[in-house]
Amino acid sequence: MLIGEVSRRSGISVRMLRHYDSRGLVSPSHRTGAGYREYSRGDLTRLMKVESLRSLGMGIADVRAALDDPGLDVAAVLDRLREETRGRIRAEQALLGQLDSLRDRAGTVPDSWDDVLAVTSLLAALRSPYPAERQTAALRTPPGRATAALVASYLDETDPNVAGTLRWSLTQAGEDAVPALTARMASADAATRLRIAEALGTITGHTATAALTTLSDDEEQAVRSRAVLSLAHRVTGVELPEGPADLTARLVAMVIDGDHDVDAADALARLCHRNPSAEKAVVTRLTSAGQAASPDARLRTVQALAELSVGRPDGPAGAALTTFTADPDRTVALTAQALTRR
Repeated sequence: MLIGEVSRRSGISVRMLRHYDSRGLVSPSHRTGAGYREYSRGDLTRLMKVESLRSLGMGIADVRAALDDPGLDVAAVLDRLREETRGRIRAEQALLGQLDSLRDRAGTVPDSWDDVLAVTSLLAALRSPYPAERQTAALRTPPGRATAALVASYLDETDPNVAGTLRWSLTQAGEDAVPALTARMASADAATRLRIAEALGTITGHTATAALTTLSDDEEQAVRSRAVLSLAHRVTGVELPEGPADLTARLVAMVIDGDHDVDAADALARLCHRNPSAEKAVVTRLTSAGQAASPDARLRTVQALAELSVGRPDGPAGAALTTFTADPDRTVALTAQALTRR
């Protein structure tokens, strides 16, 4: 089969077939009576193998080695190709993120190249190796501009001061930042999910609350706790995002387990202050859980009840606190007595 017919049947350009020939990869092995070079059936079989391997991203040298070297480490070559492909994907995703960052909160793109250059300069500053430059870039970013890039920088930032500034920028962006934050939740590690929860906790609105509700069931305790505390902070009156019983149970469990117990006790106190009719139920749940727990947990319960009783010493929390003054553990009893007198 002559080169033109091979090109028509295979879809491979004549130019590429001649390139393969010049590189010694696939060469016509026969000649016609008129002296034209002709591809044999074996040549065509090799050509199909070459195209198959090239479709995996292999270069010509790799393809030649794969076909001609029986001792080639196939697994090592495939591993290298996978890593190279991942690198290209990361680069393409970074480019896509940069292009997406050119859109503002309304989804429109800049209408002048000066605006494009301003945003790309911002993105370059966010990638600076110097923390001060990254921090300055975050402070100068107008709300709604380059939000996706700010989220990416925030989640990858190693300097805590810069991360705090970037989180402030996301707070200014408001719910515009939520989609980019939640997009990373499923694939992020525990530390990144915690950082997502911290940012969502500073953003008001229904979508941020919904995302925090999802994170309140996270497999990582630190992430769950941060989400629950953030949800408790945004509760107004009886409008609890997960229902009064569920949120209260989570906060009580945090007190008993010593998991951010001071913050959890403060959150319970705020819930009771905002919703006085729920105080009795909260105190009953906390007292019941504490009395059945270890001395350390009972001590935390006493301290939490004291927090709840501030300003209302004759209320349910104050009455529950006195029950611990006769606790069998001396430290618990003395603490309860001292707090009761206070």
